[in-house]
Amino acid sequence: MLYPLFTAKEAIAYYKVAKLAHYRAKYTMPDESMRSIVKNDPQNFKTTNGITGAIIKYVTYVGGFANRIQSAGRKIKTKSDKEIYIPGTTKRGTPDVSIIYKGLSIQVEVKNAATKDKISPEQSKVKMQLEAAGAIYFVAETFEGFMTWWVKEIQKESPLTAA
Repeated sequence: MLYPLFTAKEAIAYYKVAKLAHYRAKYTMPDESMRSIVKNDPQNFKTTNGITGAIIKYVTYVGGFANRIQSAGRKIKTKSDKEIYIPGTTKRGTPDVSIIYKGLSIQVEVKNAATKDKISPEQSKVKMQLEAAGAIYFVAETFEGFMTWWVKEIQKESPLTAA
């Protein structure tokens, strides 16, 4: 079954349905309390961090495992109060989100359409390596774009029936 491109409003609605089903399965509390938690969800769906967080949460809500991969280094202070940079140990070009869903290895790179972010040469190289190794790779520019791809290519059913 083919699904149309989700609007932002529809993608967020499906996210909330999945979250509510997740809460119902995990917690025993009055339904009205769960609905309130879902309704007042502060999740941002527009920033790069917000899109990344929403993807991780949605995959978790529908029974998958999702993990954010931080490849950046960090600054630390030495005993003499000098700041030094420690490079990250993650391979350059590693995607932002690693997902396992129904036995599939899925890698998602988040490139926010609003900021016109593009994939780097290192990321293109890693994409080819991951796909050659059997992983599924997707570049998410918006949450609604991710949801459209996820439902059509991965979940292969309406989020309303999966949740």
